[in-house]
Amino acid sequence: GRRLTQWLGRLGLGRDQVRFVMVHLEADVEHGAEAAEHARRHLDGDGGRLLEAARSAAAFWIGLHARAFSGAVTP
Repeated sequence: GRRLTQWLGRLGLGRDQVRFVMVHLEADVEHGAEAAEHARRHLDGDGGRLLEAARSAAAFWIGLHARAFSGAVTP
């Protein structure tokens, strides 16, 4: 919490930007726990399908952010 907030502040982020990042990080932790529980209940034993879906999702989000920083994405 507090330590991460300080690190984000050192990046030059404003108070509202730090809050935005923190809210989304907290939501990601919660969603991760929910996804893990879902996987334990519904998916194959070794998690192969879940890991492949996670890799696809990660590639999508990385591409989205890379395009945003390159100016290729418009609001």
